[in-house]
Amino acid sequence: MQITADVSGPLFRSGSKPVRKAIKNSIREVTELGHERMAERLVPRPSGVYLTVPPGTSMGHYRRSIHHMIKDDRAIIDDSNVVYGPWLEVGGGRFKGYHVFRKTRAWMQEIAPKVLQGWVKKAVREMGG
Repeated sequence: MQITADVSGPLFRSGSKPVRKAIKNSIREVTELGHERMAERLVPRPSGVYLTVPPGTSMGHYRRSIHHMIKDDRAIIDDSNVVYGPWLEVGGGRFKGYHVFRKTRAWMQEIAPKVLQGWVKKAVREMGG
């Protein structure tokens, strides 16, 4: 999954340390929130079966395979190339698919500006503005 954020204007061109930190913190926060959202959406639901563990405690292999990695100004969320991952995402036959990556990506695009705005306000305060 890839999300792109375009930032422009004199504040971002300045390359100041607080602004760079705000961008990195925004990337980290949005990525972590996206990872958490995916984990929530992949909680196995009981469907008329007896569970040997309380609901919500079973992780499931696919859910455990979802990881995120953040390096500099790039971040990734993936399913560790689980062989049936594409099938779970888009489905096949009568199975409609979960679309968890697509839905999470759209949600992350939606929240990213608000997250960035919060970190930029903090950076501006640090710069004396």
